[in-house]
Formats: sequence, C-alpha cells, structure tokens
Amino acid sequence: MSKQILKQLNIKSSACNRLLKDKNYYDKEAQEQIQVIEKLKKANEDSAKIKKQEEVLQETLLMIPDCINRLKHYHSDLKKLLDEIEEQSIIDSQEFQNAKKVFDNIQNFLNEQEQKK
Repeated sequence: MSKQILKQLNIKSSACNRLLKDKNYYDKEAQEQIQVIEKLKKANEDSAKIKKQEEVLQETLLMIPDCINRLKHYHSDLKKLLDEIEEQSIIDSQEFQNAKKVFDNIQNFLNEQEQKK
C-alpha cells in the first residue's frame, strides 16, 4: 500500500508543479503578446492583423484562470492525501517531504493570488 501512496504523492505534486509552470508560461506569453500588439499599433499595421493578435491575447488570458482553478483542485487533492497519511515510514520518505514542499509552495502562490484580488 505504501508504494501506491508514494506514487500518488509523486503524481499529485508533479501535477501541481506542471500547472504552476503553465500558469507562469501564460503570464509571460500574455506580456509578450501585449508588446507585439503595441509594436503593430505603433507601426500602423493592418487592423485585421492587430485584431488577430488581440484575439490571441484574449485566448492566452483565458488560460490563466483555468490553470489557477486546476491548480487549486490538484492542490486540494494533494492536501487530502497528505492529511490521510499516518504511516511513519511514508512520512519519513523523500517523496512525502517533496510533496509537502510542493504543497507549501503552491499554498504560498495561491495566497499571493488571493491578495492581488
């Protein structure tokens, strides 16, 4: 049973890390897209080209809340799993310690997001 729990810890913490990376990627992509649009406007480019880039920006911006919602879901799943573990050998494992660290990092990130609102 403990191998299965360790595997679940790895899966859930990896999912949290991936979603946080995705969210940061979309933030960066949105900033770059804003710069592209500004350059196009300054260069008096075709309005259709500008409009297309604005659509790309909107699609990117829609992905950010989606990433955060999925991150909250996986973070909650990881918390439930961490809370259920009572076996000392698992608690002492590197996988548990890594999962706990990921959980704390994501918790800090989510707290920062709430403060920005």
